[in-house]
Amino acid sequence: MSRQEVSPLKWLLVSVILLNMPIRPVVPFPADRPGGRGNATSQSSSQSTSQSQLPSGPQIRAALDWFAAHRAWIDDEQARLTEIPAPSFQESERAAAVKVLLSAVGLEVSTDKAGNVTGLLRGATDKEIVILSAHLDTVFPAGSDVKVHRDKTRMTAPGISDNGAGLAALVAVARALHEARIQPQRTILFVANVGEEGEGDLRGVRYLFESGAWSDRINAFVSFDGPDVERITNAAIGSRRYRATFRGLGGHSWGDFGVANPVNALGKVVSILSRYPAPAKPRTTFNVGKISGGTGTNVIPVEASMDVDLRSEAGDELQRLDAFFRRALRQVVDEENRFAR
Repeated sequence: MSRQEVSPLKWLLVSVILLNMPIRPVVPFPADRPGGRGNATSQSSSQSTSQSQLPSGPQIRAALDWFAAHRAWIDDEQARLTEIPAPSFQESERAAAVKVLLSAVGLEVSTDKAGNVTGLLRGATDKEIVILSAHLDTVFPAGSDVKVHRDKTRMTAPGISDNGAGLAALVAVARALHEARIQPQRTILFVANVGEEGEGDLRGVRYLFESGAWSDRINAFVSFDGPDVERITNAAIGSRRYRATFRGLGGHSWGDFGVANPVNALGKVVSILSRYPAPAKPRTTFNVGKISGGTGTNVIPVEASMDVDLRSEAGDELQRLDAFFRRALRQVVDEENRFAR
């Protein structure tokens, strides 16, 4: 997958600033603490912290200019992170690399119990926090050749977009805020989260919301995923993921012909699901992403399974799709058993 131009990352910074209004004027970092955030100073009545205001123009300009001046650095970091293999449940090496990058800009960096790397940028208040996230894992299995190939402004490699681009955006925004000395009103938690893909089943983000130290104070959540900037999704997308497994007696394809066949059942469910009338609005999708089972051409399998992903922008539509899928499972099991010879 190709990577788009780096310049659109500027708009990510603008989004961060808007999300964190009001933002107070920022004092210079102390000279004796490179990368430090400094302490708030008293303000005149005309600069009351109770007023919503954007940061001063020069600060925004400095942050945006940082992106333009460091395009090569962003490209290099994206390539370097992409070349660190990170299948779901095997993200530790890439997590360590991101941890170094977030530490370098003065964030309070740690690794939580789920394996997420977090970097805290304290604002005027920590009663509400904004999470900026990018997932560490990729859909590509261990052993994949993740070498990045460059052709002028184009980079290609497994995972270069999903989610090498997201991780590059995350660390770039953190560094741009640091270089521009922008201190937000709300505290920002930069998160490189684990387990987003497939069997990871969003376990890193689930931990943040259910058990993380900041779970009761999350005010907004922004996810950088892939290179696209043409579309911003500003609503939650519900998902349900299943592994459906069919089991039978098995046997020889000639001598035991007619016994219930798990692969036959699996195929019937896929056929039924493929005809589901998924609406365009609210956007609703389904996918059978993995099928496994059987041991040989002339062997009736004992077991067959499939991994299924169901999604929708609307909760009630997701419920309908989920119910349809469950009915298909029950229907097919009954049919396969009934027609077994």
